[in-house]
Amino acid sequence: NNALDYDNNICVASGIGITPALSVIRAHRESRRINLVWVVRDVSMLEFFKDHLYLNNDGWILIFYTGKQPLSLALENSNSNIKIIKQRPDLYQVVPNII
Repeated sequence: NNALDYDNNICVASGIGITPALSVIRAHRESRRINLVWVVRDVSMLEFFKDHLYLNNDGWILIFYTGKQPLSLALENSNSNIKIIKQRPDLYQVVPNII
């Protein structure tokens, strides 16, 4: 199936794989709802990329933080469509709930 045929897309990324996902989000955010599921364990990567997430308020940003360093309060208290969850994702449960 071609993702461009749908108005609700889900990007799934882990670690530095967020880079190509951000390109997809930036290219298509005006024409469709883009949701992001990102698994990351490096808190500095999370802090850097949080400022570069180009979603509008229609899409969900679910960040599954698996690192050991504590998160700052600024990271934990994010926008309403950004959720930081401190565990590994169960994609069989997460994806159907986004759709």
